[in-house]
Amino acid sequence: MKILKEKYSIVPDKSIYPKLSQSGYSVGEAVAELIDNSIDARFENKTLNVEVILDRIDKQIIVSDNGKGMDKEAAKKSIILAYSEKKDQLGQFGLGLKTACESLGKKFTVITTQINSDEEYLLKFDEEEWINNGDWSNFEIKIKKEVNKRKHGTKVVIEDLKIVLYPNLITNLRKQLEERFTPFIFNKEVAIKVNTKWLKPEKLDLIEDTKNDFEIKLEDGNVVKGWTAILRQGSQEKSGFNLFRRGRLIRAHEKLGYAYHPSKMWIVGEIYMDCMPVTHNKREFIVESPRYVDFFEKFQELIKPVLVEAQKRHREAQISDLPPEKKETLKDNILRALNKTDEYKEFAFPVGQKPVKRSDEEGEFFEQEKRDRIGEIKEEVVPEEKNKTENKKRIPKKAQTRRVRFITIAGKKYQFDWDWKNFDEYIAKVSEIDKEHNKIMIYLNSSFPVLNFVKDQVLYISILVAEGIAEVFIKENNKNSDKIIPLRDKHLTNLAKIITEEKELEKKLKFLKRAEKEKEKLKSLLKERDEEILVE
Repeated sequence: MKILKEKYSIVPDKSIYPKLSQSGYSVGEAVAELIDNSIDARFENKTLNVEVILDRIDKQIIVSDNGKGMDKEAAKKSIILAYSEKKDQLGQFGLGLKTACESLGKKFTVITTQINSDEEYLLKFDEEEWINNGDWSNFEIKIKKEVNKRKHGTKVVIEDLKIVLYPNLITNLRKQLEERFTPFIFNKEVAIKVNTKWLKPEKLDLIEDTKNDFEIKLEDGNVVKGWTAILRQGSQEKSGFNLFRRGRLIRAHEKLGYAYHPSKMWIVGEIYMDCMPVTHNKREFIVESPRYVDFFEKFQELIKPVLVEAQKRHREAQISDLPPEKKETLKDNILRALNKTDEYKEFAFPVGQKPVKRSDEEGEFFEQEKRDRIGEIKEEVVPEEKNKTENKKRIPKKAQTRRVRFITIAGKKYQFDWDWKNFDEYIAKVSEIDKEHNKIMIYLNSSFPVLNFVKDQVLYISILVAEGIAEVFIKENNKNSDKIIPLRDKHLTNLAKIITEEKELEKKLKFLKRAEKEKEKLKSLLKERDEEILVE
């Protein structure tokens, strides 16, 4: 068998350049790519200034810096696809400048010069011109002579835009860049201005003492460092880990090592993954690599305590979400339902209790209805005092009225309330009766795991409080505990009826208000018509 050999050129088709624009870069990612190039060219021990201009009038984007700039050879190579001398820097793949510019516009110009050089170099790429007349071996570079030797840096001007410079784009871009370059801005390595405003490092509101630094040693000897913390205010948008590689933000708010759930929106942190391999577009880590797999398995174990703390915060936030007015209304309805539950009366008023009597003009009668009220609400006037100061005495403010609720058990009246408290996770609630202070308290466990899945907090509270009330009644009357659930269910049935009636009443009131408005509107129209008839 005879085998022939032929050689031929594999110079890429010229369309590869415009195809770079299909890389999926957002405006923020493309501009960030150009800023990354500027960071690579910064001077040591000197703050780099980067200015980004989104010009909506001339429809162009400009990114300029006062970095080292490029000499002629480096400028020439900057336009070559995949060429890079940056071995351990951000732009090691040699695609960033071209991909970023092509995703933003059809034309881009690179202008660069170095300190102590009297030459400035200009390279201009025009997508249409390149497709029609471009030549891989004859790309043009312009050299400007007699340039101020103190001048240095690089400017990239992008024109014939492929994107729309909508009004809010500048604001959105500022937010994205602040997030991406916070480490550089915070350490004063880089100062970035977008149009007229300098960016500020993004500051997270963390709960004190929750920030923990960590260090994970990998099997191959590499080390991954970072920190975890708990946000003071949970946020789906802000939670998760920012993953950095050599100072570049690769992934923002990554829900790494856990499946996202609203109960975990308090978790936040940064991970510095300098040793991890990334894809050519530097937007993804190669998660199948042995090094990444090793890291991921160890990180999952590391964040387990953080997940527990986040879920605790979530439960506490859920608890505080019930408005005070709604809580007060629920308390009132629970007592109203208690009064309608006849099964409780034998436990509230002992057999043979002497009925209360009072006299009036018609004679003597029993105040039976008052005696039968198991739950009561009273208004108390309480003076509120100002905070104590060094030179002033406390001056009472205007007195305020508060509602105090009571429950009668075995002929004795106790003040009643409920609140939240931390217990072991297997306890849903604790019911207590303080005979010294005549008070019943039902504590709902804020650490109970079921709270992670509760959607209707009013229903959840109602069930536990009703059960707590039943427990106290049964205990004080020395009855069998098997009566607790039936009593609770009767109480809840009456509570449901009361809440339903309230909702129906609200609907009727809304209907009447709408009807009244329509009536007034009709009167106004009739009046206008009558006035028009009189004029005619």
